[in-house]
Amino acid sequence: MSFFYSTHAVKKYTVLSAGTSRETALAALHNHGLLISLNPLVISFGPISGPEDSPPATKHYEIEDRVYLMPGKLWPSEVKYTAEFTDEEDGVRVVTHAPMGFEGRTKWSVEEVEGGFAIVEDATLRCPMPLMPFIKATSKSSHDKMHVSLSEKIEKGEVKY
Repeated sequence: MSFFYSTHAVKKYTVLSAGTSRETALAALHNHGLLISLNPLVISFGPISGPEDSPPATKHYEIEDRVYLMPGKLWPSEVKYTAEFTDEEDGVRVVTHAPMGFEGRTKWSVEEVEGGFAIVEDATLRCPMPLMPFIKATSKSSHDKMHVSLSEKIEKGEVKY
């Protein structure tokens, strides 16, 4: 039932250093393996077949994360989930489905800002209410680190996986 669900929206900007090209930033976002592997929670991933009616441009992956269910990295657990990546002209759209009713919809894009470009992550997370504090905290921590790693890779031109 939908009234047991909670939704959280987050938008994060990471400004790239001057001189970083839009093309290099887009190449990083279109490199699904790079984007997935930069999430510090990910311990494995691989391509999978999508539904027959899936658009050919959409690529499907099974991803496994290691999460800690208690503060202080206590009670580690592995969780497998699927993600659909669809490259777009200005970035990539990702739809994630995980156990216990979690769904994430994220648009990663490259936007022009004063003096250069920024990586923008615009996400909507939806899950049962009791899970939302854990989802928000885990997502914020991992994606903050991911933005730092991604911007470093882009600025160094290391966008091949």
